[in-house]
Amino acid sequence: MEFLVRLEFAFPDEETKNAIVAAERDAGNALQEQGVLLRIWRDPGQPANWTLWKAADATEFHTIFSGLPAFPYFRNVRIHPLASHPIDPGHQV
Repeated sequence: MEFLVRLEFAFPDEETKNAIVAAERDAGNALQEQGVLLRIWRDPGQPANWTLWKAADATEFHTIFSGLPAFPYFRNVRIHPLASHPIDPGHQV
């Protein structure tokens, strides 16, 4: 199952931001290697991003997502569970 997520960040101070961003980068790299974090895009001009995730189900996704170092600093999170579409160029028939 795939999940498209848009979120914003709100860090209390620059020192916290620097520490969390470094930890988040390490976590993100590990999740990419595991095939869980599929893509990430910046939302230009905003402290926000879009990410594409793969998990067995919503419960597994929640466990992974809520375990991220930056999770306490996420704001305005929108999670969209995705279903395959028959004319998607990447769809396996």
